[in-house]
Amino acid sequence: MPAPGELKSMTLKELRAARKDMLSGPWRLAIKAQPAEVRRAAALRFLDVEQAILELENAALADIRDKLAANEAALIAGTKALAKARQNLAKVQAVLEALGTLLTVAAKIAKFVATG
Repeated sequence: MPAPGELKSMTLKELRAARKDMLSGPWRLAIKAQPAEVRRAAALRFLDVEQAILELENAALADIRDKLAANEAALIAGTKALAKARQNLAKVQAVLEALGTLLTVAAKIAKFVATG
């Protein structure tokens, strides 16, 4: 059972990795081949990732410790699912869905609202 600080670090690590992937050439190529609505959804997810990172980085651990602990299972599952989905950036929808799941949990902890 990870401590709240470890959960926060684990979540931030995975969100930062997703941000890096979403700025990569392979991601851009995969997105370029998608319909407009998928590209729009990906752009909104990227903004959510940025906002989640900022909020979690700025949140004092003491202020979110209980929320981290209460959402431990969902955070662990979400970070694992995102890490797995990121292994194949060409599967755009799988990455976006995994991001959405993790962002929904992160939004419960930090003060931001995940879109779409």
